[in-house]
Amino acid sequence: MLTFPILSIDIHYPSRLLSYWTPANIVISPINQHIFMVDMSFNRILHLSPEAIYISTLNLPIEQSKLYSPLKLTIDLAGYLYVATGAYSSLAMIYKYRTTDHQLIKNISLSLYVPTALTISPINGDIYVATTDTKDTSIYVLNKNGEQINKFNASKFSPPLSQPTALTMDKTAERLYVADRNDTTTGRIFVINSQTGRQLQVYINSNIYRPTAVIVDVNLNVYVSDMATNCIIALTSNGTFIRTYTNSLYNPQGLMFASYTSLLLSDTLNNRLVLFDVVSAKVLQIYSSPDPVLIAPRFVALLNSGDIYVNSLTDDIGYNILKRLTITNSSANVTQIINPKHHFDFPVGLALDTKNQIYVTDSNIPYGYIHMFASNGTELDRIYTNNPPLKNPHGIATDLHGNLYVADSGNVRVIKLLINGTIIQNYQTTPPLQYVYDV
Repeated sequence: MLTFPILSIDIHYPSRLLSYWTPANIVISPINQHIFMVDMSFNRILHLSPEAIYISTLNLPIEQSKLYSPLKLTIDLAGYLYVATGAYSSLAMIYKYRTTDHQLIKNISLSLYVPTALTISPINGDIYVATTDTKDTSIYVLNKNGEQINKFNASKFSPPLSQPTALTMDKTAERLYVADRNDTTTGRIFVINSQTGRQLQVYINSNIYRPTAVIVDVNLNVYVSDMATNCIIALTSNGTFIRTYTNSLYNPQGLMFASYTSLLLSDTLNNRLVLFDVVSAKVLQIYSSPDPVLIAPRFVALLNSGDIYVNSLTDDIGYNILKRLTITNSSANVTQIINPKHHFDFPVGLALDTKNQIYVTDSNIPYGYIHMFASNGTELDRIYTNNPPLKNPHGIATDLHGNLYVADSGNVRVIKLLINGTIIQNYQTTPPLQYVYDV
Protein backbone atom coordinates (compact mmCIF):
# COMPACT_ATOMS: atom_id res chain seq x y z
CA MET A 1 0.00 0.00 0.00
CA LEU A 2 1.31 3.48 -0.87
CA THR A 3 1.59 5.98 1.96
CA PHE A 4 3.09 9.38 2.64
CA PRO A 5 4.99 10.57 5.71
CA ILE A 6 2.95 11.73 8.70
CA LEU A 7 3.75 12.96 12.17
CA SER A 8 4.77 10.23 14.61
CA ILE A 9 1.81 9.69 16.92
CA ASP A 10 0.53 6.87 19.12
CA ILE A 11 -2.85 5.67 17.84
CA HIS A 12 -4.98 2.75 18.97
CA TYR A 13 -6.71 0.71 16.27
CA PRO A 14 -10.15 2.27 15.74
CA SER A 15 -11.75 -1.15 15.32
CA ARG A 16 -10.57 -1.98 18.83
CA LEU A 17 -11.20 1.35 20.49
CA LEU A 18 -14.33 2.68 18.88
CA SER A 19 -16.73 -0.18 18.26
CA TYR A 20 -19.52 -1.13 20.64
CA TRP A 21 -18.64 -2.58 24.00
CA THR A 22 -20.83 -5.52 24.86
CA PRO A 23 -19.31 -6.31 28.26
CA ALA A 24 -19.75 -9.73 29.84
CA ASN A 25 -17.32 -11.45 32.22
CA ILE A 26 -15.10 -8.97 34.13
CA VAL A 27 -12.24 -9.25 36.61
CA ILE A 28 -10.17 -6.64 38.44
CA SER A 29 -6.47 -7.06 39.14
CA PRO A 30 -5.66 -6.98 42.86
CA ILE A 31 -2.25 -5.53 41.98
CA ASN A 32 -3.20 -2.29 40.19
CA GLN A 33 -7.03 -2.43 39.96
CA HIS A 34 -6.93 -2.64 36.16
CA ILE A 35 -10.07 -4.09 34.61
CA PHE A 36 -10.11 -7.02 32.18
CA MET A 37 -13.41 -7.39 30.37
CA VAL A 38 -14.82 -9.86 27.88
CA ASP A 39 -16.36 -7.97 24.96
CA MET A 40 -19.09 -10.18 23.48
CA SER A 41 -19.13 -8.19 20.24
CA PHE A 42 -15.95 -9.91 19.07
CA ASN A 43 -15.32 -12.49 21.86
CA ARG A 44 -12.19 -10.58 22.83
CA ILE A 45 -10.66 -9.29 26.07
CA LEU A 46 -10.23 -5.56 26.63
CA HIS A 47 -7.69 -4.22 29.12
CA LEU A 48 -8.98 -1.05 30.82
CA SER A 49 -7.58 1.31 33.42
CA PRO A 50 -9.26 1.54 36.87
CA GLU A 51 -11.34 4.38 35.36
CA ALA A 52 -12.41 2.06 32.51
CA ILE A 53 -10.26 3.86 29.92
CA TYR A 54 -9.19 1.57 27.09
CA ILE A 55 -5.54 0.47 27.23
CA SER A 56 -5.22 -2.49 24.88
CA THR A 57 -6.74 -5.69 23.52
CA LEU A 58 -5.38 -9.04 24.66
CA ASN A 59 -4.19 -11.26 21.83
CA LEU A 60 -5.48 -14.81 22.21
CA PRO A 61 -3.95 -17.85 20.45
CA ILE A 62 -7.19 -18.76 18.73
CA GLU A 63 -8.00 -19.37 15.08
CA GLN A 64 -10.32 -16.80 13.49
CA SER A 65 -11.89 -19.46 11.27
CA LYS A 66 -13.20 -21.45 14.26
CA LEU A 67 -16.24 -20.87 16.44
CA TYR A 68 -15.35 -20.52 20.13
CA SER A 69 -17.40 -20.62 23.31
CA PRO A 70 -17.77 -17.34 25.27
CA LEU A 71 -14.59 -16.40 27.11
CA LYS A 72 -14.51 -16.92 30.89
CA LEU A 73 -12.07 -15.06 33.14
CA THR A 74 -10.56 -15.22 36.59
CA ILE A 75 -7.51 -13.57 38.16
CA ASP A 76 -5.31 -14.70 41.04
CA LEU A 77 -3.83 -12.72 43.92
CA ALA A 78 -0.54 -12.32 42.05
CA GLY A 79 -2.36 -10.61 39.18
CA TYR A 80 -2.18 -13.46 36.64
CA LEU A 81 -5.17 -13.64 34.30
CA TYR A 82 -6.76 -16.98 33.37
CA VAL A 83 -8.88 -17.25 30.21
CA ALA A 84 -11.00 -20.33 29.45
CA THR A 85 -12.58 -21.08 26.08
CA GLY A 86 -13.16 -23.97 23.71
CA ALA A 87 -13.41 -24.27 19.94
CA TYR A 88 -16.36 -26.10 18.43
CA SER A 89 -15.86 -29.91 18.73
CA SER A 90 -12.44 -29.39 20.38
CA LEU A 91 -11.40 -29.78 24.00
CA ALA A 92 -11.24 -26.49 25.89
CA MET A 93 -8.13 -24.64 27.03
CA ILE A 94 -7.13 -22.26 29.82
CA TYR A 95 -4.57 -19.58 28.95
CA LYS A 96 -2.58 -17.97 31.77
CA TYR A 97 -1.31 -14.43 31.16
CA ARG A 98 0.95 -12.01 32.98
CA THR A 99 -1.15 -8.86 32.97
CA THR A 100 1.70 -6.34 33.12
CA ASP A 101 2.84 -7.16 29.58
CA HIS A 102 0.18 -9.63 28.30
CA GLN A 103 2.78 -12.40 28.11
CA LEU A 104 1.25 -15.87 27.70
CA ILE A 105 2.73 -17.94 30.54
CA LYS A 106 0.98 -21.29 30.33
CA ASN A 107 -1.51 -23.34 28.30
CA ILE A 108 -3.69 -25.75 30.27
CA SER A 109 -5.57 -28.46 28.36
CA LEU A 110 -8.98 -29.43 29.74
CA SER A 111 -10.90 -32.69 29.41
CA LEU A 112 -14.14 -30.83 28.69
CA TYR A 113 -15.57 -28.96 25.72
CA VAL A 114 -17.42 -25.86 26.90
CA PRO A 115 -16.20 -24.01 30.01
CA THR A 116 -19.11 -22.03 31.45
CA ALA A 117 -17.48 -20.58 34.57
CA LEU A 118 -14.03 -20.20 36.07
CA THR A 119 -12.51 -19.25 39.44
CA ILE A 120 -9.28 -19.80 41.35
CA SER A 121 -8.48 -20.48 44.99
CA PRO A 122 -6.93 -17.48 46.78
CA ILE A 123 -5.10 -19.91 49.08
CA ASN A 124 -3.43 -22.62 46.99
CA GLY A 125 -4.13 -21.64 43.37
CA ASP A 126 -6.44 -24.57 42.59
CA ILE A 127 -8.54 -23.87 39.49
CA TYR A 128 -12.29 -24.59 39.34
CA VAL A 129 -13.98 -24.92 35.93
CA ALA A 130 -17.69 -25.51 35.35
CA THR A 131 -19.05 -27.16 32.23
CA THR A 132 -22.44 -28.18 30.93
CA ASP A 133 -23.53 -30.32 28.02
CA THR A 134 -25.78 -33.32 27.44
CA LYS A 135 -23.20 -35.78 28.77
CA ASP A 136 -21.21 -33.81 31.33
CA THR A 137 -22.49 -31.15 33.72
CA SER A 138 -20.00 -30.80 36.54
CA ILE A 139 -17.27 -28.81 38.27
CA TYR A 140 -13.67 -29.80 37.50
CA VAL A 141 -10.92 -29.07 40.02
CA LEU A 142 -7.32 -28.65 38.82
CA ASN A 143 -4.17 -27.91 40.76
CA LYS A 144 -2.10 -24.87 39.82
CA ASN A 145 -0.15 -26.99 37.31
CA GLY A 146 -3.36 -27.82 35.45
CA GLU A 147 -3.65 -31.44 36.63
CA GLN A 148 -7.17 -32.65 37.49
CA ILE A 149 -7.47 -33.49 41.20
CA ASN A 150 -11.23 -33.71 41.66
CA LYS A 151 -14.59 -33.51 39.93
CA PHE A 152 -18.01 -32.66 41.36
CA ASN A 153 -20.75 -34.24 39.24
CA ALA A 154 -24.26 -32.83 38.84
CA SER A 155 -25.75 -35.60 40.97
CA LYS A 156 -23.66 -34.47 43.94
CA PHE A 157 -25.87 -31.38 44.19
CA SER A 158 -29.40 -31.30 45.58
CA PRO A 159 -31.36 -30.50 43.50
CA PRO A 160 -29.00 -31.72 40.75
CA LEU A 161 -26.79 -29.15 39.04
CA SER A 162 -28.41 -28.00 35.79
CA GLN A 163 -26.56 -25.16 33.98
CA PRO A 164 -23.71 -23.68 36.06
CA THR A 165 -23.05 -20.11 34.95
CA ALA A 166 -20.65 -18.63 37.51
CA LEU A 167 -18.21 -19.63 40.27
CA THR A 168 -16.57 -17.78 43.14
CA MET A 169 -14.94 -18.53 46.51
CA ASP A 170 -14.81 -16.90 49.91
CA LYS A 171 -11.53 -15.46 51.21
CA THR A 172 -10.67 -18.69 53.07
CA ALA A 173 -11.26 -20.80 49.92
CA GLU A 174 -13.28 -23.23 52.04
CA ARG A 175 -16.57 -22.45 50.29
CA LEU A 176 -17.22 -22.64 46.57
CA TYR A 177 -20.30 -20.74 45.33
CA VAL A 178 -21.97 -22.04 42.16
CA ALA A 179 -24.60 -20.01 40.29
CA ASP A 180 -26.94 -22.44 38.55
CA ARG A 181 -29.56 -21.69 35.94
CA ASN A 182 -32.63 -23.91 35.76
CA ASP A 183 -35.01 -23.22 32.88
CA THR A 184 -37.99 -24.98 34.48
CA THR A 185 -37.97 -23.18 37.84
CA THR A 186 -36.03 -20.41 39.52
CA GLY A 187 -32.26 -20.27 39.54
CA ARG A 188 -30.22 -21.00 42.64
CA ILE A 189 -26.83 -20.55 44.27
CA PHE A 190 -25.13 -23.63 45.72
CA VAL A 191 -22.50 -23.41 48.45
CA ILE A 192 -20.25 -26.46 48.65
CA ASN A 193 -17.05 -27.46 50.40
CA SER A 194 -14.30 -26.67 47.90
CA GLN A 195 -12.27 -29.79 48.77
CA THR A 196 -14.92 -32.50 49.07
CA GLY A 197 -17.86 -31.07 47.12
CA ARG A 198 -20.17 -31.64 50.09
CA GLN A 199 -23.17 -29.31 49.80
CA LEU A 200 -23.33 -26.79 52.64
CA GLN A 201 -26.23 -24.61 51.55
CA VAL A 202 -28.43 -23.64 48.63
CA TYR A 203 -30.01 -20.23 48.06
CA ILE A 204 -33.31 -20.34 46.19
CA ASN A 205 -34.88 -16.89 45.96
CA SER A 206 -37.73 -15.54 43.84
CA ASN A 207 -35.42 -12.73 42.70
CA ILE A 208 -32.89 -15.23 41.32
CA TYR A 209 -34.13 -16.57 38.01
CA ARG A 210 -31.29 -16.53 35.47
CA PRO A 211 -28.10 -15.90 37.51
CA THR A 212 -25.07 -14.84 35.50
CA ALA A 213 -22.48 -13.92 38.14
CA VAL A 214 -21.93 -14.40 41.87
CA ILE A 215 -19.49 -12.83 44.34
CA VAL A 216 -19.19 -12.93 48.13
CA ASP A 217 -17.87 -10.31 50.57
CA VAL A 218 -15.79 -10.72 53.75
CA ASN A 219 -18.97 -11.16 55.80
CA LEU A 220 -20.17 -13.94 53.47
CA ASN A 221 -22.96 -11.79 52.06
CA VAL A 222 -23.73 -12.97 48.53
CA TYR A 223 -24.30 -10.76 45.46
CA VAL A 224 -25.89 -12.21 42.32
CA SER A 225 -26.44 -10.57 38.93
CA ASP A 226 -29.51 -11.83 37.11
CA MET A 227 -30.22 -11.45 33.39
CA ALA A 228 -33.96 -12.09 33.74
CA THR A 229 -34.80 -9.75 36.62
CA ASN A 230 -32.16 -7.25 35.38
CA CYS A 231 -30.72 -6.47 38.79
CA ILE A 232 -28.14 -7.44 41.39
CA ILE A 233 -29.57 -9.33 44.38
CA ALA A 234 -27.85 -9.13 47.76
CA LEU A 235 -28.38 -11.90 50.35
CA THR A 236 -26.98 -12.52 53.82
CA SER A 237 -24.96 -15.65 54.55
CA ASN A 238 -28.13 -17.45 55.65
CA GLY A 239 -30.00 -16.45 52.47
CA THR A 240 -32.04 -13.55 53.87
CA PHE A 241 -32.82 -10.95 51.20
CA ILE A 242 -31.02 -7.61 51.74
CA ARG A 243 -31.68 -5.47 48.66
CA THR A 244 -31.48 -5.18 44.90
CA TYR A 245 -29.29 -2.88 42.82
CA THR A 246 -30.69 -1.62 39.54
CA ASN A 247 -30.42 1.31 37.16
CA SER A 248 -32.39 0.35 34.05
CA LEU A 249 -30.07 -2.63 33.69
CA TYR A 250 -30.43 -4.87 30.65
CA ASN A 251 -29.01 -8.39 30.79
CA PRO A 252 -26.31 -7.77 33.43
CA GLN A 253 -23.58 -10.41 33.43
CA GLY A 254 -20.12 -9.79 34.94
CA LEU A 255 -19.86 -8.68 38.58
CA MET A 256 -16.84 -7.80 40.74
CA PHE A 257 -15.93 -5.79 43.82
CA ALA A 258 -14.07 -2.67 42.70
CA SER A 259 -13.33 -1.98 46.39
CA TYR A 260 -14.83 -3.06 49.70
CA THR A 261 -17.57 -0.47 49.20
CA SER A 262 -18.37 -0.63 45.48
CA LEU A 263 -19.62 -3.15 42.91
CA LEU A 264 -18.62 -3.07 39.24
CA LEU A 265 -21.24 -4.59 36.94
CA SER A 266 -21.15 -5.28 33.21
CA ASP A 267 -24.56 -4.09 31.97
CA THR A 268 -24.26 -6.17 28.86
CA LEU A 269 -27.03 -5.16 26.47
CA ASN A 270 -26.79 -1.51 27.52
CA ASN A 271 -23.15 -1.65 26.37
CA ARG A 272 -21.77 -0.16 29.57
CA LEU A 273 -20.16 -0.79 32.95
CA VAL A 274 -21.95 0.46 36.08
CA LEU A 275 -20.31 1.16 39.44
CA PHE A 276 -22.62 0.87 42.47
CA ASP A 277 -22.10 1.87 46.08
CA VAL A 278 -22.57 -1.32 48.12
CA VAL A 279 -24.24 0.35 51.10
CA SER A 280 -26.51 2.92 49.46
CA ALA A 281 -27.05 1.11 46.12
CA LYS A 282 -26.45 4.46 44.38
CA VAL A 283 -24.80 4.56 40.97
CA LEU A 284 -21.34 6.08 41.36
CA GLN A 285 -20.19 5.98 37.75
CA ILE A 286 -21.24 4.73 34.32
CA TYR A 287 -18.63 3.77 31.72
CA SER A 288 -19.66 3.25 28.11
CA SER A 289 -18.12 2.86 24.67
CA PRO A 290 -16.16 5.94 23.55
CA ASP A 291 -18.07 6.31 20.26
CA PRO A 292 -21.08 4.00 20.01
CA VAL A 293 -22.14 5.10 16.52
CA LEU A 294 -18.93 4.09 14.76
CA ILE A 295 -19.96 0.77 13.26
CA ALA A 296 -17.87 -1.59 11.12
CA PRO A 297 -15.03 0.84 10.31
CA ARG A 298 -13.30 -0.19 7.09
CA PHE A 299 -10.61 2.26 5.99
CA VAL A 300 -8.52 4.75 7.93
CA ALA A 301 -6.53 7.75 6.69
CA LEU A 302 -4.34 9.99 8.84
CA LEU A 303 -3.99 13.76 8.74
CA ASN A 304 -0.65 15.47 9.36
CA SER A 305 -2.18 16.77 12.60
CA GLY A 306 -2.61 13.23 13.90
CA ASP A 307 -6.40 13.23 13.46
CA ILE A 308 -7.85 10.40 11.43
CA TYR A 309 -10.70 9.90 9.00
CA VAL A 310 -12.72 6.69 9.17
CA ASN A 311 -15.55 5.51 6.95
CA SER A 312 -18.25 3.67 8.85
CA LEU A 313 -21.83 2.49 8.69
CA THR A 314 -24.52 4.61 10.33
CA ASP A 315 -26.91 3.46 13.07
CA ASP A 316 -29.53 2.26 10.59
CA ILE A 317 -26.92 0.70 8.27
CA GLY A 318 -28.42 2.87 5.56
CA TYR A 319 -25.36 4.78 4.39
CA ASN A 320 -21.64 4.84 4.83
CA ILE A 321 -20.38 8.05 6.43
CA LEU A 322 -17.00 9.69 6.87
CA LYS A 323 -15.92 10.81 10.34
CA ARG A 324 -12.98 12.85 11.46
CA LEU A 325 -11.69 11.76 14.87
CA THR A 326 -9.31 13.46 17.25
CA ILE A 327 -7.36 10.73 19.03
CA THR A 328 -5.58 10.70 22.38
CA ASN A 329 -4.06 7.72 24.16
CA SER A 330 -7.31 7.10 26.00
CA SER A 331 -10.21 8.45 23.95
CA ALA A 332 -11.50 9.51 20.56
CA ASN A 333 -13.79 12.44 19.84
CA VAL A 334 -15.76 12.93 16.63
CA THR A 335 -14.97 16.41 15.35
CA GLN A 336 -16.51 16.25 11.89
CA ILE A 337 -18.97 14.15 9.88
CA ILE A 338 -19.30 14.31 6.10
CA ASN A 339 -22.99 13.70 5.43
CA PRO A 340 -23.34 10.77 3.03
CA LYS A 341 -26.80 11.63 1.75
CA HIS A 342 -25.49 14.65 -0.13
CA HIS A 343 -22.47 12.89 -1.59
CA PHE A 344 -22.21 9.13 -1.50
CA ASP A 345 -23.84 6.15 -3.11
CA PHE A 346 -21.51 3.49 -1.71
CA PRO A 347 -18.18 4.92 -0.50
CA VAL A 348 -15.40 2.38 -0.13
CA GLY A 349 -11.77 3.53 -0.41
CA LEU A 350 -10.29 6.43 1.53
CA ALA A 351 -7.00 8.34 1.15
CA LEU A 352 -5.42 11.72 1.94
CA ASP A 353 -2.77 13.61 -0.01
CA THR A 354 0.01 15.84 1.32
CA LYS A 355 -2.37 18.84 1.27
CA ASN A 356 -4.86 16.97 3.49
CA GLN A 357 -7.34 16.71 0.62
CA ILE A 358 -9.59 13.66 0.96
CA TYR A 359 -10.26 11.13 -1.80
CA VAL A 360 -13.12 8.65 -1.50
CA THR A 361 -13.90 6.00 -4.11
CA ASP A 362 -17.62 5.49 -4.72
CA SER A 363 -18.73 2.13 -6.11
CA ASN A 364 -21.78 3.48 -7.89
CA ILE A 365 -22.85 0.42 -9.90
CA PRO A 366 -22.63 0.05 -12.89
CA TYR A 367 -19.99 2.80 -12.91
CA GLY A 368 -17.99 4.62 -10.28
CA TYR A 369 -16.07 7.78 -9.50
CA ILE A 370 -13.83 9.43 -6.93
CA HIS A 371 -14.95 12.19 -4.57
CA MET A 372 -12.46 14.92 -3.75
CA PHE A 373 -12.99 16.85 -0.49
CA ALA A 374 -11.19 19.65 1.28
CA SER A 375 -10.16 18.84 4.85
CA ASN A 376 -13.17 20.81 6.14
CA GLY A 377 -15.54 18.45 4.31
CA THR A 378 -16.36 20.67 1.32
CA GLU A 379 -16.65 18.63 -1.87
CA LEU A 380 -14.22 20.03 -4.44
CA ASP A 381 -14.74 17.74 -7.41
CA ARG A 382 -15.68 14.30 -8.71
CA ILE A 383 -13.12 12.39 -10.74
CA TYR A 384 -14.20 10.12 -13.60
CA THR A 385 -12.24 8.12 -16.19
CA ASN A 386 -13.00 7.21 -19.79
CA ASN A 387 -12.26 4.20 -22.02
CA PRO A 388 -13.29 2.43 -19.87
CA PRO A 389 -14.96 4.34 -17.03
CA LEU A 390 -14.27 3.29 -13.45
CA LYS A 391 -16.33 0.28 -12.44
CA ASN A 392 -16.80 -0.60 -8.78
CA PRO A 393 -13.56 1.11 -7.60
CA HIS A 394 -12.36 0.10 -4.13
CA GLY A 395 -8.93 0.91 -2.66
CA ILE A 396 -7.22 4.23 -3.34
CA ALA A 397 -3.81 5.71 -2.45
CA THR A 398 -1.80 8.83 -3.26
CA ASP A 399 1.90 9.52 -3.73
CA LEU A 400 4.00 12.57 -2.81
CA HIS A 401 3.35 14.11 -6.25
CA GLY A 402 -0.45 14.02 -5.89
CA ASN A 403 -1.01 11.13 -8.30
CA LEU A 404 -3.82 8.70 -7.50
CA TYR A 405 -3.65 4.90 -7.50
CA VAL A 406 -6.98 3.07 -7.70
CA ALA A 407 -7.99 -0.59 -7.41
CA ASP A 408 -10.59 -0.58 -10.20
CA SER A 409 -12.26 -3.84 -9.17
CA GLY A 410 -14.92 -4.08 -11.86
CA ASN A 411 -12.32 -3.62 -14.60
CA VAL A 412 -9.85 -5.97 -12.84
CA ARG A 413 -6.99 -3.48 -12.91
CA VAL A 414 -4.87 -1.07 -10.90
CA ILE A 415 -4.44 2.35 -12.48
CA LYS A 416 -2.40 5.49 -11.87
CA LEU A 417 -4.16 8.73 -12.76
CA LEU A 418 -4.11 12.49 -12.37
CA ILE A 419 -6.80 14.31 -10.39
CA ASN A 420 -8.36 15.40 -13.71
CA GLY A 421 -9.10 11.73 -14.50
CA THR A 422 -6.30 11.20 -17.03
CA ILE A 423 -4.94 7.67 -16.74
CA ILE A 424 -1.13 7.68 -16.66
CA GLN A 425 -0.53 3.97 -16.30
CA ASN A 426 -2.44 0.70 -16.31
CA TYR A 427 -0.49 -1.86 -14.30
CA GLN A 428 -0.26 -5.32 -15.85
CA THR A 429 0.70 -8.44 -13.92
CA THR A 430 1.55 -12.04 -14.74
CA PRO A 431 -0.63 -13.91 -14.05
CA PRO A 432 -3.40 -11.33 -14.53
CA LEU A 433 -5.09 -9.85 -11.47
CA GLN A 434 -8.36 -11.49 -10.41
CA TYR A 435 -9.69 -9.80 -7.26
CA VAL A 436 -8.59 -6.17 -7.02
CA TYR A 437 -9.71 -4.60 -3.75
CA ASP A 438 -6.93 -2.50 -2.27
CA VAL A 439 -3.82 -0.63 -3.32
